[in-house]
Amino acid sequence: VVMDIDRDGANEIIAVTNIPSLSFLQNWKSYSKGNISAYKIDGKRLISSWTSDEIDNCITEIQTDGWTLYLTTEDGKPVSYFKGTSKIIWFD
Repeated sequence: VVMDIDRDGANEIIAVTNIPSLSFLQNWKSYSKGNISAYKIDGKRLISSWTSDEIDNCITEIQTDGWTLYLTTEDGKPVSYFKGTSKIIWFD
């Protein structure tokens, strides 16, 4: 997602990093935390400009609408796979 997160007139690239809680199987991971980062575009380079605190859920999607960044998250605990535990979070 591209957004002018710091309102300086230049867009930043917004990226998601999910942090695995279980990774003991080679082809299966469970994610229970994540964060978002913003990167400034400098020619052909990306420069890290901001990283959020850890969010206590796996981030499944990000969207923007004007100055608002929306995240959808899912509880990554194995017990919650069989019941709905998603959240919508937004930043203005």
